[in-house]
Amino acid sequence: MQTSDCLVIARTEGAFATHPLAQQQTERLSNQVCSWLLGWSLDLSAGSKAFSRKAVEFLLRNSPPGNVMGTDSEWVILLERGGFRIEATEVDGLDWETADRSLDHAADTATQKRIADEYDADPKNWAFRVQVAQDIIDAGYSALSRPLLEEKQS
Repeated sequence: MQTSDCLVIARTEGAFATHPLAQQQTERLSNQVCSWLLGWSLDLSAGSKAFSRKAVEFLLRNSPPGNVMGTDSEWVILLERGGFRIEATEVDGLDWETADRSLDHAADTATQKRIADEYDADPKNWAFRVQVAQDIIDAGYSALSRPLLEEKQS
């Protein structure tokens, strides 16, 4: 984090595989589209990022409140346009956390799989994940053309 303004904390393939298929498939799509917009591959939909103070100040001026899920792509695209230094790292620690919510300990692999299968069996969850992916993609496109309220970094 000391060398960048935005650190995108991505999931390893193993960590991503613990998520329900509804989430994996839709997040792969939003990641592909928004990575194409940026010109390099990032796991934006993991939702884990760290920012420098200068980057946060820039985002406060250039990102309107409201689209919480869309900020996964919006913030990185705005910072890219603003000339900020963006880096990425992959971690194993981003397993699917929802499986742990009703437990007093971290879910084991079998429990994660069972709960993910239950999640995937409900069409409402698929519809929700499609909407989240659409929000991320729409916010990314919006961030590409929004006028910036601050000059680019030098």
